[in-house]
Amino acid sequence: MALETLITATGNALAVTTTSWMNVIAESAALGFDVLVAVTKVFSGT
Repeated sequence: MALETLITATGNALAVTTTSWMNVIAESAALGFDVLVAVTKVFSGT
C-alpha cells in the first residue's frame, strides 16, 4: 500500500511538472512569435 501511494504521488507530481513546463514553453513560443511579427512589421515599414 505504501509503495503504491508513493508511485501514485510521484506520477501525479511528474504530471503536474510536465503540464507546467508545457504551459511555459507554449507561452514562450507565443511571445516569441509576437516579437517576430512586431520586428517584421518594423522592417517592412507597415
